[in-house]
Amino acid sequence: MPFPVPGHYAQMQSNMAATLNIDWLLDLALGVLASEGVTRSRADLIHRLDERVMQARPGEVVFHPFISDAGERGPFVAHDACAQFLGLRSRHGYWDLMRARDGGARTRRARLLRRDGSLAAGRAKITGGAARSRALGAILGAALRSNVRVCGREEAGAAGAAMIAGGRYRSVSEHGGLCR
Repeated sequence: MPFPVPGHYAQMQSNMAATLNIDWLLDLALGVLASEGVTRSRADLIHRLDERVMQARPGEVVFHPFISDAGERGPFVAHDACAQFLGLRSRHGYWDLMRARDGGARTRRARLLRRDGSLAAGRAKITGGAARSRALGAILGAALRSNVRVCGREEAGAAGAAMIAGGRYRSVSEHGGLCR
């Protein structure tokens, strides 16, 4: 996608169920807790999620993050794609399943691979829900073998379009960029 800055382009990707995968696992835990009379919220579970996920061993459990009933559209289009865990052993626990969400990072890496096996991107910037998780940023950075910058601006795409459409700035770079 061309940026309004001459010679600058972005490769963007979304998938059908990025956060839905995490919500699904959180809701499983909430259901078990509720059945035992314990009341918690997603926010309660998310509070220490990054810490616990980063303590789990990477790569032991692989998760194909295609949990949406609609299938998938990125990094490929497959209406019948479905989620699955691979590599489960009796030693694995809940946080290993949460750590396995790095499968989503690997799908993004696959999208950026060139035919010769090198990565098409040298830098990565994230925004939205992923930007709120230190663990997800670290996992994505490891998968992409890249430093990941977090965009501090909410709804960065809409903000950039509004800046340029409003005529106050001729380009996003004139403003200093969307990710600071």
